[in-house]
Amino acid sequence: MPSPRLGDFRRSFHAPVMQGDAEVVGGPLLTVREVGGRLKVSRATVYALCEGGKLAFIRASTHSMRILEGDLAAYVRSTRVRSERA
Repeated sequence: MPSPRLGDFRRSFHAPVMQGDAEVVGGPLLTVREVGGRLKVSRATVYALCEGGKLAFIRASTHSMRILEGDLAAYVRSTRVRSERA
């Protein structure tokens, strides 16, 4: 359990503390590293997608973000290029 001083510190930033396996509507929450692994891109690329507004994310704390599995699937669908060949 965090010390009372640490709890006050977190409240001053209005950042939620996420512990354990978090799952919300839209599927489980993925880390930037997990998303990078699934897309076969670097963490920097995932951060750029999030910061650029192309991939929705949740700010898990002042220094971390999470991506809903459903939002990742929506991003992949939106960037999919279909061949014009039959």
